[in-house]
Amino acid sequence: MTNEFFDHPILNSPYDLPIRHWELDHGQPTQRSIEQRRTAEYITPLPKPKKRKGRSEQTSLLLDDDQGFSTQEQEFQKTAAIINAVRLEVAKWRVLPNPNTWHVTPENARLLQHWRHHNYIDFLEADAGQVRVKINGVDVFHPNTGEVRSDGADGIVCWFIDTDYNMESFFVRHAYFLGANDPYKSLKTTLKAEINIEAWASLNSDTSRPFNKPTSGRIAVKVINHLGDEVMKVFKVG
Repeated sequence: MTNEFFDHPILNSPYDLPIRHWELDHGQPTQRSIEQRRTAEYITPLPKPKKRKGRSEQTSLLLDDDQGFSTQEQEFQKTAAIINAVRLEVAKWRVLPNPNTWHVTPENARLLQHWRHHNYIDFLEADAGQVRVKINGVDVFHPNTGEVRSDGADGIVCWFIDTDYNMESFFVRHAYFLGANDPYKSLKTTLKAEINIEAWASLNSDTSRPFNKPTSGRIAVKVINHLGDEVMKVFKVG
């Protein structure tokens, strides 16, 4: 008998907001996933120990306040209420269309507008219900300088597709090589062998070969530019 909770504990991509979670009943998994983000709450996964005669051991030290919180659960629930309230306000902020109401610095507003609206990936319909991916370039944010470096397809050394991303690990199912510095010559040197010209033509491309729509509903695209910067993005594919 399979145990989905332990076989696939990670349901969400680290690159997107959580959209589902494993249901727990008294702290124990029910093997059922819920299509929404889990709220912050206190969960006790194990039954409380039986009472023993004699003085009990002190498990933790909590500083009481004027509201009378004196247990771990009460202390965490107070924090959880703040976390859930902050999440709600952030969700409202994300859909504000006017940058003047974002209350961020002009530089951050520019970056947020760029990330919200600029898309370097296009999806193309193919025969038999398949899809293809076309890559137009790459953006890499550099925290040391606060700038975003934008490159077209010529600035990409290689890019990869996991055509059925399971949100746990990236599996290279498609690989492509671009760049303006003769990637064919570099690949021959690395492999120390001749490469079939027709096979290379399908790899030296900014457009992928057709592939079936993912059963997981998601694909992941990983891009490496000529500076060695690596960016990965997850996309929903219906």
